[in-house]
Amino acid sequence: MVFKDQEKKQVPAADDIVTRKFCSGHTIVRLTGLELCGDMAYLASKDSAPLFPLNGPAHTVLLLHKRDTHKGYQLEINQINVSQLPASVFET
Repeated sequence: MVFKDQEKKQVPAADDIVTRKFCSGHTIVRLTGLELCGDMAYLASKDSAPLFPLNGPAHTVLLLHKRDTHKGYQLEINQINVSQLPASVFET
């Protein structure tokens, strides 16, 4: 904040900071081998203050963790010859 040509740092009270942490569930980790986690901190909105994200500074972190031991992915592509497939035509 700038006041009379001097910059002053605003430090919010610890009670005014809202923190949220989350991680993806065990099913996603088991299926993909990856875990997505997030951490967020922002100022709580007062009655006369604007709502998040306009109420002050915020901090957000997203992390992607590898939780399995695989060494790579295998992609298999098969070509189907369309002329050998049976065809049906319906007229109405």
